[in-house]
Amino acid sequence: KKLGALETKDDLTSKAATRLKVDVTAFRCRECGYLSQSRSSLCEREGHDVRRLQAVKRFFECGRCKGRISLLNQRLPET
Repeated sequence: KKLGALETKDDLTSKAATRLKVDVTAFRCRECGYLSQSRSSLCEREGHDVRRLQAVKRFFECGRCKGRISLLNQRLPET
């Protein structure tokens, strides 16, 4: 039983590692331009106009160190 659960977890992990993009719900502050998958507590406290939108989250892996980063609504990372 445990082996089956571990195999399922391993399959999901390997599938997530090969995924390059996913559609997500994001929030953009119209006053300070902040974009994130969650609302900013600062923008809420300050009463900023925050809009919900659909965004594309892309994943990139460094060829040298194998580190992964993710970006919202950007095609390529800034160098």
